Amino acid sequence: MERAKYFCLITLFAYSFINVEASHKADIYKAYLSSDMTSWKNIMDRMDRQKNKSNAFILELLNYQYGYVAWCIAGKKDEEAEEYLKKGEKNIGILEKNGYEMSWVEAYKSAFYGYRIGLAVYQAPFLGPKSVDCARQAMKLDARNPFGYIQY
Repeated sequence: MERAKYFCLITLFAYSFINVEASHKADIYKAYLSSDMTSWKNIMDRMDRQKNKSNAFILELLNYQYGYVAWCIAGKKDEEAEEYLKKGEKNIGILEKNGYEMSWVEAYKSAFYGYRIGLAVYQAPFLGPKSVDCARQAMKLDARNPFGYIQY
């Protein structure tokens, strides 16, 4: 009886974490469908404040930052784009240091170089080749990762 009680508690505990992780994806998807970028930003900010982030969690957050920065640049919200670009670059650095999913990291580096160019076109001659190199590296590291090809 005691074992069953502990098993149930552990199962509920584990399920609650799975649900929390999944809720970010579901909430971001809802925000995306409804073009509710305020909610999107709030979810990212909540995720960013979370302690003890796993590499997978950071990669997920980076993906949301990637989308949000693009939206900011398209909407001429350059200061906000810059803020989230820096946060994304910080997450890229963490993942790179940890050697986690390097094909994805290189693809995001490529994209973020492109965003830098979008914010300051005069940097294109310097950042453009770096962006291309990162995209090529992403494809080289994992030829099945479509994100490297998208950036290229």
